[in-house]
Amino acid sequence: MKKIISLRDDDINWFTDPKRLEALYEPIFYLVKPTLCVTPFVGEIYWKVRESELLLQSKKEKLEFVRGLWLQKDIDKIRYSIYDNEQLMGLLRKWCIEGKVEIALHGITHNQSPEGFECEAEPPSFEEFNVILSNLEDALGTKIKWFSPPNNSIKKSWMKILKLCGLNLIHSIGPKPWETQLNIRTLFSLSRVAIDVISRGRKSRLNQALSLGEIALLQSIPFSPGMQAEEIFVNLHDAANSGGSIVVATHSYAFDYAPELYLELVELLKCARSLGFLPGTFSEQLKCVVS
Repeated sequence: MKKIISLRDDDINWFTDPKRLEALYEPIFYLVKPTLCVTPFVGEIYWKVRESELLLQSKKEKLEFVRGLWLQKDIDKIRYSIYDNEQLMGLLRKWCIEGKVEIALHGITHNQSPEGFECEAEPPSFEEFNVILSNLEDALGTKIKWFSPPNNSIKKSWMKILKLCGLNLIHSIGPKPWETQLNIRTLFSLSRVAIDVISRGRKSRLNQALSLGEIALLQSIPFSPGMQAEEIFVNLHDAANSGGSIVVATHSYAFDYAPELYLELVELLKCARSLGFLPGTFSEQLKCVVS
């Protein structure tokens, strides 16, 4: 079975600098075929949190910060549409046509609420969600098959919409049992995740596609400032020995304030190549399992 290394790049939105994105990826497309996770309409709440993310280390700190923002009148009504960033949309469409990237949906606004992260609140209606998804597919000339939940958190009502839209899930660990539809395949997958988490703790990743009924699940490994790169290399070698694949999760904007992270990523990708991993998207990982 082929071994594939995939990259999950979250928070591609109106604020993304297309020239910077191009400069980061064009030199390494021979090493990686990233899945770019797009948020179509980021809100001001999201941006305020991102500006302070180096100071807000825990979920509790983030939500306390957000509660203060919500006291400001109409702050969550401001939207930044990715469609207004025409150069970025042109670049993404070009890459999709060339087959260099895959696109995933990364929430709708990424706005946190006083109760939690975006996908911990109630989702839009299926009709509204489907229009947003279809419009993005049409604009980029590609079919979207994956959903990346902001902050790796999602509740059951969002999972129902993913099922209706035929979207699969990329997640750090995976949804909790009560956050998804329970069936034999889901219970089997989640029990395997639980056993691995108990035995390996925060380093747990199964490095293979799992099933949540009609929704496929891939687990990703965070690669961000403050993370130990050595842990990622260990996981990479584990996947190489077990015959599995691997998904590395990052935010390309983080390379601006942590340039050493980009250099480490390149080294990681070169190491993967030497171990026999092929660059591929989430869908290509899933196709290898199915075939």
